[in-house]
Amino acid sequence: MKMIETLLANILFLLFGMFIYLLIIEYKKTTMGNQALLVLVAASILLLCMTLPIPIGNGFIFDLRYIPFIIASLYGGFFVAIPLYLVLNVYRFIIGGPGFMPSLLLSSLALVTIPFLHTSFLALKSIKKVIFATVIAFLHVFFYLSSLSFFFSSLTREFYQTAALVTALQTFGTGFVMTLLVFFLNARDNSS
Repeated sequence: MKMIETLLANILFLLFGMFIYLLIIEYKKTTMGNQALLVLVAASILLLCMTLPIPIGNGFIFDLRYIPFIIASLYGGFFVAIPLYLVLNVYRFIIGGPGFMPSLLLSSLALVTIPFLHTSFLALKSIKKVIFATVIAFLHVFFYLSSLSFFFSSLTREFYQTAALVTALQTFGTGFVMTLLVFFLNARDNSS
């Protein structure tokens, strides 16, 4: 039951942050400061998701921090990704635990790859943006789980079940948030 509650809370953080960002940019007079606003909102979501991680079982916890990181980095490029990278890793260091090094390595990989895709991502049509971000999220979690597998002497059935659940949460979560985001951005653009 705890897993469902924290998963729903994480989803609420993602949706609430997305709607706050959309509301603010809707009523702003200029586009100046949109990247700073994107960093602020994405960092807030990221911190909330890390503060309330999802207990998956077998002592393994997971959070949805990379969903706002991936989406914001695709939309904002390096100017957004670098501050998010710093916030993510400083807070992960403060949290402590054995997962810091894999998290640092994975976020570093994300920092040196995802922002380079920013220009290509922005040139895509709406549905392709959703697919693109979802594939990036899938690849990201695949590399994460692959790196984690090196820390275990043998991979058990529980590891594979946990890996499948984490993959589904990250991939479908990104797809869901991107679908809503693209829908609302298109609705806003069509009403102008």
